[in-house]
Amino acid sequence: MLRTIYFFVFLLCIVAMYSCKKNKLYTSTDAQLSFSNDSIQFDTVFSTLGSVTKQLLVYNKYNKKIKISNIHLANASGKQFKLNIDGSPVSTATDVVLNAKDSLYIFVQVTIDPKNINNPFLVKDSIVFETNGNIQDIDLVAYGQDAYYYYCNTKLRGIPRLNIIGQNTTLTNDKPHVIIGGYLAVDSAFTLTILAGTKLHFGPNAGLWISPFAALKVQGTKAQPVVFQGIRTDEYYKDKAGQWDRIWLNETYSNINHEIDYAIIKNGFVGLQIEPLQAFTGNKTIINNTIINNCAGWGMLNKTSNVNVTNTVIANCAKNAVACINGGNYNFVYCTVANYFTDSNKPRKDVALLLDNSGFALDAYFANCIIDGDITNELTVAKNDAAQTHNFIFENCMLKTTATISNSSNYINAFTGTANFKETKAAKLNLKLSANSGATAKASSTLSKTTITLPLLDIDEVTRANPATVGAYEYQP
Repeated sequence: MLRTIYFFVFLLCIVAMYSCKKNKLYTSTDAQLSFSNDSIQFDTVFSTLGSVTKQLLVYNKYNKKIKISNIHLANASGKQFKLNIDGSPVSTATDVVLNAKDSLYIFVQVTIDPKNINNPFLVKDSIVFETNGNIQDIDLVAYGQDAYYYYCNTKLRGIPRLNIIGQNTTLTNDKPHVIIGGYLAVDSAFTLTILAGTKLHFGPNAGLWISPFAALKVQGTKAQPVVFQGIRTDEYYKDKAGQWDRIWLNETYSNINHEIDYAIIKNGFVGLQIEPLQAFTGNKTIINNTIINNCAGWGMLNKTSNVNVTNTVIANCAKNAVACINGGNYNFVYCTVANYFTDSNKPRKDVALLLDNSGFALDAYFANCIIDGDITNELTVAKNDAAQTHNFIFENCMLKTTATISNSSNYINAFTGTANFKETKAAKLNLKLSANSGATAKASSTLSKTTITLPLLDIDEVTRANPATVGAYEYQP
């Protein structure tokens, strides 16, 4: 019994000694903190808009407590970087005690002051730590970008807040255009022209609305596409779908078409929503050489519309990549419709391409296209309204479908096969074809629909071979 008592007393002494050691301060002048990062870097941040929040972990590697006598920003007068030190929104902290083997969180944000210049500019500061007389610092680096801002403050019943353009307007590429809090809306009878190289960034739930009888002209080039995307440019957001809402196109006025050439539309909820809203005038939306990628809903949502699409990629959407519903007139030529959208929480069930004639006649023509994806069937042609015309043709198209495609009146030289794209993930999307693709040399230069003019170049301005590759990209060895 006595031995047992001695043993427990001995253990208590050991524990007490260890506890005393942990409670002592490490006071040596060689004290060094450890950090999770050697710097905190922000991708391009628009001036006046706050950044994402980044974190820094500060470690005490010693078996004793350590006192950080001072934590502060090096630029004492700087107000652009904001700190939250261990839960307190302060720019400086003193006598911060860090327990043995413990850590401290510091959160960092930046709000950049405008400089009224066009090019991105560098903003720097550092977090300084003083411990037992030793100085350590962590660099803070951000790139600022001035922009044109469109705050949406006009309220109308039943629709999001608007910033209304009431005249013919041209958006230039000297600075980005940032739309916040609703829709940038073009009023009836006016045209919005967007020049090559222009970038439009949309905040959450924001979008672009071309109202009935207004018009949109997107004038991108291969070297300078027009880009529509969210306002966050950090690496984490490069493949995050649903960061903004949509581009919404209503019918144009007499003899005027919507025209979109060389655009990149990415990371929205709907890439393009095209519908008449008031009256179906028959005017067209003409889309060439465009990429619509990574939408949390639909890539193209067409309702009773008149749409011509050439040399265009529509890819990776939680719903349909392309939906042509409630009828309409559609021509897709040399297009790649490929849905490899991934969401670990909700596997995709909707097909890449949906055609439907509910309420209005459908006339859909696809030539030299690829319809592909990662589920068993990527094509649904729904005849939901027996009273409406239901015309559709797939000519020289590669189709991933479980339907029988031997019907020559609807499937003219259509075929199944393996596309073998180079990269299907949204952030690194590259739907050019690998050497073993079944899509090469399968296109036709003579179509049954003789009103169609075939382009001589692909989306990358590569000359089409004869016979050419189906889809937006001509195969290049």
